[in-house]
Amino acid sequence: MPSLPPTDDPRHLAPGPRPLLTLLPVAAVLASVALVLALTGGLPPGDDGGADLRAAEAGTTPTAPVAATTRPTQDVLEAPAAIEPAPGQRARQLRAALEPGTAVPDRQTALPVRRLARQVEERTTCQPETVERELTVLSYNIKSGFASGRGLQLDDYARAIAATAADVVLLQEVDRNRAFSRRTDQPGILGAQLGMQNAFGANVLRSGGSQYGTAILSRFPIEESANRLLPFLPGKGMQQRGLLHATIDVDGVPVSLYSTHLQNRSEPSRMAQARAINQVMAADPLPKVLGGDMNAHPTSAPMRTLAATMVDSWPSSGAGPGFTHPSVNLRGRIDYLLHGGSGITPLASSVPAVTLSDHRPVRTTYQVQGVVETC
Repeated sequence: MPSLPPTDDPRHLAPGPRPLLTLLPVAAVLASVALVLALTGGLPPGDDGGADLRAAEAGTTPTAPVAATTRPTQDVLEAPAAIEPAPGQRARQLRAALEPGTAVPDRQTALPVRRLARQVEERTTCQPETVERELTVLSYNIKSGFASGRGLQLDDYARAIAATAADVVLLQEVDRNRAFSRRTDQPGILGAQLGMQNAFGANVLRSGGSQYGTAILSRFPIEESANRLLPFLPGKGMQQRGLLHATIDVDGVPVSLYSTHLQNRSEPSRMAQARAINQVMAADPLPKVLGGDMNAHPTSAPMRTLAATMVDSWPSSGAGPGFTHPSVNLRGRIDYLLHGGSGITPLASSVPAVTLSDHRPVRTTYQVQGVVETC
């Protein structure tokens, strides 16, 4: 039989297979330490967890220092050198930190574990919270950016809209790349000047990339948008119309916005378009606002049709007749803001005294209410 080396130090023993029952406790320790390291962001600088485990198993000290691990300072609680744990002690402390009911004397280990438990609890415990916010919406037919008798005046429109302090603007008669309006990108320009996101719905397409339609501007994030073409009855002076939809995030509460412009020369067209809009409104469960130039008076058949799914915001929150057209000699109300769905209530409506276009804008402040999960 070969003789043993002149020492009984286990490091000098010849390597060989270890019994399975001997390896299992070591594997459990390694797994526990790995879990703590992953959750707390690693060991403090200069602390070699692997060396401590090997030393704890062999009853010896590591023979070479290991380079410090760089971690964000907010995750590191540095311990004074005087209380640096002895070799092998760190591994025992980390393992103890995972075992319920076991005291962990080392503040450098205990605090990160407690902080981690608090962070996990905060992140995984979600509570419903009721959110109430005011949302001011403006609907405005801007006549392709032209001001009466003064040509293209997008800057004036931007200033007039800004003066209303609207959070959301629903626009009609908006151009993009039309020669008629100097190839301007009107939703992009107005959005940039007002600090708002924009969505555009092209309803009339002409050669050279010319587009004409509706737009939505929003101070709140626009989550998604889509344009739907409304029924079109051919005839002299008839024009394709559409319904532009955008969903915005109002401090966690999703709200649907719609901008439209109904046909001006045909009551049958307006009726067909109103019925198509009703189908969309009925299928939308969110709190919603529909605004636009309806080319119809409040008691007309198209407006009575829209009343099946939406509520005219003016009667409960505005004062007076609410006339919007024509802007310099008001005689009728054909521009509207309507609301629907739960969690939205009109608070105040007005017609700002702006005469740039042949229409005046209509403005309503709503209270929007919803339940969001706070984690």
